[in-house]
Amino acid sequence: MKIKFITTVLLVFFGWINSSIAQHCPFDGAYILVIKPTSKKDTVAIPNLKVSFIYNKRYRFGNEVEQDTVSLWQNSTETTHSGIIDNENPMNPWSIRFPFAEDNYVLVFGFFVDDAQVQIVDADGDQNGGYFETKTVSVTKSNFYSLCTGNSNWDLGEEGGFVEEYEPIKVTLKKAK
Repeated sequence: MKIKFITTVLLVFFGWINSSIAQHCPFDGAYILVIKPTSKKDTVAIPNLKVSFIYNKRYRFGNEVEQDTVSLWQNSTETTHSGIIDNENPMNPWSIRFPFAEDNYVLVFGFFVDDAQVQIVDADGDQNGGYFETKTVSVTKSNFYSLCTGNSNWDLGEEGGFVEEYEPIKVTLKKAK
């Protein structure tokens, strides 16, 4: 009898522990980086840029460091599904509209990266309003915002959702001469 009671208590305890650390939304543990590249004349994000996140990949054993690059995408103006998150494809963040990020460039990342850079290149030239100079800016841990915490609210309907204290990295691009 005593063993059954202890077993039942342990099962309830481990069930409670498991449910308390379960994933609550597709963005548990994910962070967003938002870049807003504009020209001196306009405050709207410049479209059709190639925005790359460049960071050093450090290996667990040894002193080997390798540079890696991840592309940011321009936040979509609408989703291909109802609601904010595509529950059928939660790992396709480029098909998700982040309403607070407006038309800026976004990157959803699973971890912080210190001492990284974002490089912005005008890939299409004249089609987005002129040839802009390539610019590289530093990115730190403070530029990443958690997508699923007590400071986030994704329960505001299709156009809702925000991240408290969110601020995009604003980059002004100069036209090339």
